[in-house]
Amino acid sequence: ILATAEDKPAGEAAKSSLAVEKLVFGTAVVDREPQGEAESFSAEVGKVYCWMRVTGAEGEIQIKQGWWYKGALVLEIPLTIRSASFRTWGVKTIYPNQMGEWTVKITDAEGQVLKESKVKVGEGTEKASGSEK
Repeated sequence: ILATAEDKPAGEAAKSSLAVEKLVFGTAVVDREPQGEAESFSAEVGKVYCWMRVTGAEGEIQIKQGWWYKGALVLEIPLTIRSASFRTWGVKTIYPNQMGEWTVKITDAEGQVLKESKVKVGEGTEKASGSEK
């Protein structure tokens, strides 16, 4: 008898090949594609989207998108990956008292970090990149 993904504990089937192929920040998502891509945004941006393409999943799995600010986890977004190449995103409203550098960590069901990326909002940004729609 061949073992199937359903015979393994949750998340185990996809563990070895699961990867975040691409991760970008933007000001919107239109037709499942990121818009206004940048690594820093003006203080007036309001919301920052974290869009990604996740590959290697076998079956349906859960991952989390964690938004960290000043060393603390501020928001954790559970996301369901439904195919071997899947586009998904989360969005974080940035309040006036949350200017500066943010770290986003993508983790699998076991908490293993698949990808980590940084984005700056307001403070220390040279230009208003990403503020246009």
